[in-house]
Amino acid sequence: MDIFVERTEGDYALCRLPDKEKHLIRLPLRELPEGVKELDVITLKTSGAMFINSYAKECRMENIAKALKCKKYHFIPKNE
Repeated sequence: MDIFVERTEGDYALCRLPDKEKHLIRLPLRELPEGVKELDVITLKTSGAMFINSYAKECRMENIAKALKCKKYHFIPKNE
């Protein structure tokens, strides 16, 4: 299972779960892989092992970039 680190708050990381509702959980940073930071993807193995998954992070960021480019924005100048 992959979880996405949304942000860090003090000694905790707010992580998004891959469930249907996209729940957020707070995890102690001391229990996560060393060097974890915001926007990282952490892979949890059934054995209990966890690691920072750079490939999954790259895929997630590409999907976000594609989604943002697909949206159409209409900007109205300030003087109108």
